[in-house]
Amino acid sequence: GVRTYFPGNIVWYEEYPTTPSLFVLNGFIYSLLGLYDLKESVSAPSNIAEDLYEAGMNSLKKLLPLFDTGWGSLYDLRHFTTHVAPNLARWDYHTTHITQLLLLASIDDDPVLASTAQRWKEYMVGHRASHN
Repeated sequence: GVRTYFPGNIVWYEEYPTTPSLFVLNGFIYSLLGLYDLKESVSAPSNIAEDLYEAGMNSLKKLLPLFDTGWGSLYDLRHFTTHVAPNLARWDYHTTHITQLLLLASIDDDPVLASTAQRWKEYMVGHRASHN
């Protein structure tokens, strides 16, 4: 993948290097997990993997609400860059998003990760968000 920026100069690690960028959620989270593993296994005074991981986690926390439809998750944010309809995640990808968020919540105690995962789990049994 490659590093790109969401409007507002928010860093994003792309799964698919396309122009315009698609901002695929599961691919981005997989890159964060890889960066986490790398930063934990490499000890150096100035760890680039740690900097990339921290920047990516900050981006995820900022952009995560954009992936929430109120009844499921979006696969990507292509509708911001290609001006097409939002790309709803199939249930298998929605489940992947939940699993990934729970994994990240186990290594980062920011409540946005666990609360989003819980809300998205509830979508799978028919619950809807109160904000929609």
